Amino acid sequence: MNTQDSSERLKALTRKQIAGKRYALCKSCEKFNATTKFCGVCGCFMPLKVNILSISCPDDPPRWSKEE
Repeated sequence: MNTQDSSERLKALTRKQIAGKRYALCKSCEKFNATTKFCGVCGCFMPLKVNILSISCPDDPPRWSKEE
């Protein structure tokens, strides 16, 4: 395994960890519909949206921010 492979695996793990933390925050939000898994603020399907690191939570104030 080369350094680039290790770096890519680390990035993937980090992405997965960030998405997991975001989703946990969504599930604790009163505006989250646990049955449908949709956000009551933006209407997005959150198991997918939390994986898009360039966007933030639409609530005011946001529960999680975008990653640079």
